[in-house]
Amino acid sequence: MLSWEDINYLLFFRSLHLTLAIMKLHCVLARVLLLILTFGVLLVHGYRTGADPVACGDMRPGHIGQEPQRVQPPYNLNVSHSKYTGGQVVRGKYLINSIKHIK
Repeated sequence: MLSWEDINYLLFFRSLHLTLAIMKLHCVLARVLLLILTFGVLLVHGYRTGADPVACGDMRPGHIGQEPQRVQPPYNLNVSHSKYTGGQVVRGKYLINSIKHIK
């Protein structure tokens, strides 16, 4: 029969074992997160002045494999300028045409 001292001893080492297992798991997760962030940064391309000029030249989606939608949107966006230069203020108005399409 185990004494209270033996039970406490076993419980202590059991909790120590679980603590070490959790610490190892945290270490592995931290390494995986570091790898994901490192490779994620390497795969991202950006321009300090905004999007690539080719992407916004004609105001149509220029993403690979994506075509513009052909359906009429349920809203209108009216803006004060058709072209934008850095620092310029562009004012706009958002008008909803059909409430049933808004989710």
